[in-house]
Amino acid sequence: MILLKQWWQQLSKREQVLLTFGGFVAVNLMYYAIFLAPLSESIERQKRQIAAQRNELHQLDILGQQAIALRQQKRTRPSTPVGNMLRFVDRSAREHGIASAIQRVRPDSERSVRLWFSQVPFPKLLQWLDTIDRDYGVYMESSQLQRGDAPGLVEGQLKLTTATLE
Repeated sequence: MILLKQWWQQLSKREQVLLTFGGFVAVNLMYYAIFLAPLSESIERQKRQIAAQRNELHQLDILGQQAIALRQQKRTRPSTPVGNMLRFVDRSAREHGIASAIQRVRPDSERSVRLWFSQVPFPKLLQWLDTIDRDYGVYMESSQLQRGDAPGLVEGQLKLTTATLE
């Protein structure tokens, strides 16, 4: 320590001021590099994360509103009276172009019917089942399907049930 003090006193006033100022600048640069720069980067990263989370929250709000609207739409969809299930299945199958593949339709219970079909295009069958479920609340309770004679065709039986009773 004594050697350092002697060295400092041997320096001219101008050199002492220059070294003091340089040391001050060096300490401040190290402080910035060690503390402030990482802190600033962390703050910016958190701001980006908050913006992304707000965007996700906004998207979830939109999806929630859509889900509520769909739920209400499902509640207000037209019901399929039990007494008309046979007519409903016939009419909706004709509308979807699969009525010719239906071989037999039989009431299975108070609110369900069982139908047998042969060589129906699988995509059309799925589209029909989706439509009657989504729009009328008639869902497929059980199924037995097997490949048809050609690719894309199926045959088997379905049990369709309505949740609505009148």
